[in-house]
Amino acid sequence: MYKNFALNDERVFRPEIEGLRAVAATLVMVYHIFLDRVSGGVDVFFLIAGFLITGSLLRQVEKSGTIQPGAFLTRLGRRLLPNALTVLVVVMIGTHILIPITQRVATFREIFASTLYFENWALIAKATDYLASEEVQSPVQHFWAMSIQGQFYLIWLLVFGIALLFGAHRIRKILGVALALLFVFSFAFSVYYTSADQPVAYFHTGARVWEFAAGGLFALISAKIPRIPEPMRVVFSWVGLLAIVFLGVTFSVGSSFPGYIALVPVTGALLVLLAGPSQSRWSATRILGSRPLTYLGGVSYGLYLWHWPILIFYKHYTGREVIGPRSGIAIMVLSLVLAILSTKFIEAPLRGKRPTKPKSAQGHRARVLRPATIALLCVGAVSVSAAFAGKNVRAGDPQFDAEALETDYPGAMARVDTDWEAADHKRDPYPDLLSITESKPQHYENGCHQNQRLSDIIECEIGAEGDDVILGTPTIAVIGGSHSAHWIPPISEIAKSHGWKATAMTKSACLFSTDPPASQEALPSCLEFNEKVLAHLDESRPDLVIMTSTRDRAADEHVPDGYLERWRELEDLDIQVLAIRDNPRSKTNWLDCLAENMEDHTRCDQPRSELLAPSDPVAALESRPENVHFVDYSDIFCDEDVCSGVIGNTVVYRDAHHLTEEFAVSFAPLLEEEILTALDGAIHD
Repeated sequence: MYKNFALNDERVFRPEIEGLRAVAATLVMVYHIFLDRVSGGVDVFFLIAGFLITGSLLRQVEKSGTIQPGAFLTRLGRRLLPNALTVLVVVMIGTHILIPITQRVATFREIFASTLYFENWALIAKATDYLASEEVQSPVQHFWAMSIQGQFYLIWLLVFGIALLFGAHRIRKILGVALALLFVFSFAFSVYYTSADQPVAYFHTGARVWEFAAGGLFALISAKIPRIPEPMRVVFSWVGLLAIVFLGVTFSVGSSFPGYIALVPVTGALLVLLAGPSQSRWSATRILGSRPLTYLGGVSYGLYLWHWPILIFYKHYTGREVIGPRSGIAIMVLSLVLAILSTKFIEAPLRGKRPTKPKSAQGHRARVLRPATIALLCVGAVSVSAAFAGKNVRAGDPQFDAEALETDYPGAMARVDTDWEAADHKRDPYPDLLSITESKPQHYENGCHQNQRLSDIIECEIGAEGDDVILGTPTIAVIGGSHSAHWIPPISEIAKSHGWKATAMTKSACLFSTDPPASQEALPSCLEFNEKVLAHLDESRPDLVIMTSTRDRAADEHVPDGYLERWRELEDLDIQVLAIRDNPRSKTNWLDCLAENMEDHTRCDQPRSELLAPSDPVAALESRPENVHFVDYSDIFCDEDVCSGVIGNTVVYRDAHHLTEEFAVSFAPLLEEEILTALDGAIHD
């Protein structure tokens, strides 16, 4: 995102770099809109930024013997902030109009993070929060790349500052060593972390720094590279360009980036830079340096910023996830128009406004401080506005009378109380849609639920404690993943009412099975966790273990083979099991639909046949373990035809498939009966 001059004693405009930017931005846009995947175009931007910024700072050192961080950041601010802040302000307005109220708070938080250039870390926090990781993409998610680039500028200032401690005359040698070390360590970290935790590695600054370092190293050596024969330069240009263009089709970039595969676009961009400007009619760099592509490269920054929010807003407005050819082209055209307008009328005037050369040190400070102060004020205004907007989202704040909750909000019990269903009990759904995302077991807030990455058991008491425990009564243990954890609130109520001791050992995306978990980032921690749970159960010998009986994947709902093995292991330990059929999983977030259909939430009902198998898969088992008592609540979640997002005036889900605490608690009378049955009447008050 910087003026593209070659690294020489003279500032020579490199048109092929501008064209390469155009290609990178277009690839990002096309892949996002039509293929719903990433292309590697951002990696090209990172390499170019490393090449140009290193050259710019190096020329400054070799000219004056030092760097001027204030002036450097001020120039960057003029270049980057006008377009970025304009887009963020427009997104704030669009969020109020087009984004469902259930997503607005999260979106405003991301706008705040994007304004202050830490959106990548906000996305990492969301990726490591299992319950938040399934939130829909925000209209500013693409600012993760801008955040990393902003962090890169600060890192490079620090690197140059340290290198200058050894003397300006040794800057190239010291800088070469520093950038080489950054490249090696960052690349090694990227490869390791991508294999260990790809969703986090994708947004991690440390896993991307090597791409900037590669550009910086090329900037250092480019002036010393002997002139390459024209035929070889033609080959380099085409090999590099084709590697960049076809990367996203050839590799599964979204699930394997950055890692070693990011070498492909980085190397491709380096080959194009190595080929350099060419007059050969056969060279790809001549095409890249053509007037249309250089013009497009000049607005590529705006194109990158605008295309993503337009795409997300279009999806919200139309309700479509798949973008057709006509709609996709319209999004691209609108993005280009907005990029041209914002670049010409907002960015260019501010970037091109150069104050006269100061005649004194005081004048120089004023030259830097004035625009810096204005930039900080603008950034502060946008970030404060986003924070304020996020705290003031309102959903009407419906009031729920405590006494009315017992009669008007029975939740699951409405399905078994035919008299209630026949009466007129229509009320505003409970809880309200803004607080519903926090409607999860206190188990999570207490730090009792293990995350996807660690394998240590976290055992927490969820039943009666201390003197409230009735001696001689059976004990209960809840195990499994988050779909076991959302039964903890009613189990806790039941256990406390009977004076039972109950514990929970749960872990995100980790079924109590011998099969590998569906969530690859949980491997191998899930298998290790389950072995520890089994060993703990062998030692503690609870009377009853509660878990799920099926893995619900709509038409692929099944009883995992690994469950059968675990049940037999528990049978050998003389431990009874209460296995609850998994609840229906929607492909979309229930709350988004409810937010738009509060007057008639039945519009959000989904066909039962699309969410559940025709019958409980347990019925198809050739032999059922004698120690397992199976429970099927599918007729609570769904009637014969549809599954509902609101039952008994109670909102069922807090996302696409996790139950709200309120709805789970409403199962307490039903679940209590099943627990007693599973223990074969051995439990008495």
